[in-house]
Amino acid sequence: EGVLRWVAQLLWLLTAVLVHGLALRLQGGQKPVLQARGDAGAWAVAAVALSPLLHVLGIGLLPDTLLMALACTVMWVTLDLRSAAALQRWRLWVALGLLLGLAGLSKYTAILWALVVALCLLNWHGVRVLRQPGLWLAVLLAAICIVPVLAWNYQHQWISFAYQLQHGSGGGWKWHHLLRFALLQLLV
Repeated sequence: EGVLRWVAQLLWLLTAVLVHGLALRLQGGQKPVLQARGDAGAWAVAAVALSPLLHVLGIGLLPDTLLMALACTVMWVTLDLRSAAALQRWRLWVALGLLLGLAGLSKYTAILWALVVALCLLNWHGVRVLRQPGLWLAVLLAAICIVPVLAWNYQHQWISFAYQLQHGSGGGWKWHHLLRFALLQLLV
C-alpha cells in the first residue's frame, strides 16, 4: 500500500511541476522552474493544490492520477508544436503519439484530448498540418498503444464502452439538478 501511495504522490508532484512550467510558458516566460519568479506558475500550482478532486489524486492511485500527469505532458508537447519549424521534429510527433496512446490506456476520455490537440494544430497551422508525416506517425503510435483496450473490449462484446455510454445517459434532464450542481461548484 505504501508503494502505491508513493507512486500517486510522485505523479502528483510531477503534475504540479508541469502545471507550473506550463503556466510560465503561457505567461511568456521560459525560465526553468526552480529559477522562476513568475506569478502564473505559483498561482497555477496553488489552484491545483486547492482543488479537492485533484488533491485526492495525490493520495490515491487512480487512473486520473496518471491521466493528469499525461494531460500536462500532452499540453507541453502540443505547445512545442506551435511553431512551423517544430512540425519537422520527429521526436515531438513520436512523443505526442505515445503520450496520447498512454492516456488512452489510462482512461477512455483521453480521446477528447486527441480532438483538442487536433483543433489546436489546425488552428495554428491550418490544413497543411494534415500533410505532415509526423502527424500520421503520432496517430499510428497512439492507435497501436490502445490496441489492448480495443482487443479486450472486442473479446467481451464492447462491455466497457457500453457501460460508459449507458452510465452517461441515465436519468432524465432536470433543471434543479443543474442548478444544484452549479451552486455546489460555486461553493466548493
